[in-house]
Amino acid sequence: MVNGTSIPAAPAPAKAPKPVSANKPAGMSSVDNPAHSTSAGEPVGSIAVGTGRPTATLNISEIFYSLQGEGRHAGTPAVFIRGAGCNLACDFCDTDFSRREKWTPEGILDAISAYPCRFAVLTGGEPTLQSGFRILVELLHAHGYYVTLETNGSSLDTLGADWVTVSPKLSQKGKWVLKRGDELKLVYESQDLSFYEDSDFAHYSLQPKEIRTAPWGGGERDREATRREWEKTAQAVLANPRWKLSLQLHKELGLR
Repeated sequence: MVNGTSIPAAPAPAKAPKPVSANKPAGMSSVDNPAHSTSAGEPVGSIAVGTGRPTATLNISEIFYSLQGEGRHAGTPAVFIRGAGCNLACDFCDTDFSRREKWTPEGILDAISAYPCRFAVLTGGEPTLQSGFRILVELLHAHGYYVTLETNGSSLDTLGADWVTVSPKLSQKGKWVLKRGDELKLVYESQDLSFYEDSDFAHYSLQPKEIRTAPWGGGERDREATRREWEKTAQAVLANPRWKLSLQLHKELGLR
């Protein structure tokens, strides 16, 4: 609710998405690994029948339609395709990776075509762990989608996306090898920002850390502690004007 006015929920798709799950009914999780697995468990690709085009099966945590709330594209309607599995286990991560379904790129395209935008966000987890995302990007491009990638930068692979946002997690023992792209977005933890400026990005965004009452995005937001993170991050941006403040707009609006 904003200024006493309820924010409407994102429109529901015209048809229910249909994940492809091997030997299990649709809607049942096909991977039983615990949350924050260090492997995406990528299946082997195959050839789509009658097309001669390679396809793959992707492990997907969720697909939804909302506003992009972070970084340069904040406020843009977008379809989010969240891959399951990550090579990190950040203590401030707000994603539940225990939810997994197997999807083909064609099934994903069919599901998201019900939404009114052609702006797709590949996120995770870490999308570059699954090479099938590259096949998905090619398919999305063929159908007029603008594709953005959110990656932790531990791989040089950008999957052929139109826009690449890199968010290194060095405090979480992550590697940072992808040092060029469209946007560098940091969760601010009092880092030396000059270290990250030795890179080649068009935009530099600094995002406050959300403090919650339980790890892995659990519990509730600690509003007082989170507000202090906002203030600390704002001061860092004022002292380092190459950077722009990035708030999680979608959360403030009560959206996904």
